[in-house]
Amino acid sequence: MRWPPSLWSPHPPPPPIPSSLEPPDADDPPTWRYTFGFDLAPPLLAVAATALSIHLYTTRLRRVPTTLHIPPGAFRHRTLFGVVTSVGDGDNFRLFHTPGGLLAGWHWLRRPPTARRALAGQTVHIRLAGVDAPERAHFGNPAQRGGDEAMGWLRRTLEGRTVRARVWRKDHYDRAVATVYVRCWGGLWRRDVGLMMLREGWASVYRGERDGEWGGKRAAYEKAEQAARSRGKGVWAAGRRVVLPGEWKKAGVGAGKKGAGGGVIKVGTAKKAAAVKKKVP
Repeated sequence: MRWPPSLWSPHPPPPPIPSSLEPPDADDPPTWRYTFGFDLAPPLLAVAATALSIHLYTTRLRRVPTTLHIPPGAFRHRTLFGVVTSVGDGDNFRLFHTPGGLLAGWHWLRRPPTARRALAGQTVHIRLAGVDAPERAHFGNPAQRGGDEAMGWLRRTLEGRTVRARVWRKDHYDRAVATVYVRCWGGLWRRDVGLMMLREGWASVYRGERDGEWGGKRAAYEKAEQAARSRGKGVWAAGRRVVLPGEWKKAGVGAGKKGAGGGVIKVGTAKKAAAVKKKVP
């Protein structure tokens, strides 16, 4: 029997309370608050990182297969980076979108397809903003003067190269109207393809009322066209009196023998173009 009897108990004494679970004294700082914040930091950071990854993928890394897949909010706010797979005319081409470029593994971990079957339904049809190239032969009409040369210039400049396209809108053919930039001089400098084409004289400034978009560069484009005309470059080498592509299509001059050369209408006179159309047999 333990002595004294008043201190004896059949139950063992409780274990000591760990210091971390002891209620804080009134004079001690509330350290438990800081411990609670550190415990929540890892899951909060994980949630934020997941949300950021989803946002980056949907806005920057998700591939756009065709023009119809471009989100409406991307127009006027986004660029498309990719490889030019083919040139269809003097002012439009096909782009295989490669979001993220080299950082996303394109061209070294995975390569864009080159076979026509693999590219079917996987390219964005892009039209150069603010410029209008001479028409090529189609719909039974002969080519406009400079049409084949303009297409050849665009093909040499873009085909097989990576470009960045600032998309502005869709036109009535479901093409993405865009200002296109290509790297020159070893990638050290980026140049506007439409402006380059105007300076070389293989296009004129777009003057149509439908789907008109110049990307805020109309004044610069008009200045470049005027400089090419004054120097007689490209299509302007035949003289200052030429048929603009818009007038060629509007007047239907391409259907006649006399208009096949495209050098009989003064710039900017659509009424005279209509008159020529009536004279063509």
